[in-house]
Amino acid sequence: MLLNAADFQHPFNLLGRKAIFRARSQDIVTLNIQHGLITFFNLSDPKYFMTSDKFAVGGGFVKKQLVEKQHKYPRDVFVVGNPALDTVFEHIKGKRDNSNIHEFLGLPSEEECILFFSCLHNMARKEFRNLSADQISDYLRAIYSSIKQSFPGKTLVIKPHPAEGPFLYFHKDVVERAGVKAVIVDDLAFRKSFVLYDLIAAARFVVAYPSTTFLESILMKKLCIMINVPDPQLF
Repeated sequence: MLLNAADFQHPFNLLGRKAIFRARSQDIVTLNIQHGLITFFNLSDPKYFMTSDKFAVGGGFVKKQLVEKQHKYPRDVFVVGNPALDTVFEHIKGKRDNSNIHEFLGLPSEEECILFFSCLHNMARKEFRNLSADQISDYLRAIYSSIKQSFPGKTLVIKPHPAEGPFLYFHKDVVERAGVKAVIVDDLAFRKSFVLYDLIAAARFVVAYPSTTFLESILMKKLCIMINVPDPQLF
């Protein structure tokens, strides 16, 4: 069996779809495991059509979507829950040892930060594809300046998505130009010692796009605001 979590067809998924077709040509069964939140995608759109033989999903709603919109056989879609969210609940119950996340971020002990979960890699390939570098910078500066005005004295912690490496320069440039007190998390170093629970727990307020991290922040009863990408015509 070939396990995969990348069944969508898009520029950043050059291997996933090809691997599925190669496995099928060799009579190898493929199982797609739901990664993150896919429920806000239009699963009737051909670019989100999934081609694996079997599917493991987080809940009944996604199964219903696959059956109705992609005409999958109900027997091929298995509801297995969401282990990532189970882990969050375990941490909330106190099973997570105290971490030194403040020391990692260079913040005073117990200081509550403003946490921004970024995902510029998604914007660059979809909603932001018609925006120039200057327009993207202006968009980020508007977000960061608003946070600075709303929470004076609070440190902004920017957590890039793991796939966002090529776009980090946007954050660094905008932080400097906007004069915002900010920490840009080194994702590789972070993942060696910490989990998202540690970062969210240290936050006073969470700003994010529709994502699993936003859902985790809600479950941890943090103050949250969801933002969306701008319409290119607004610039």
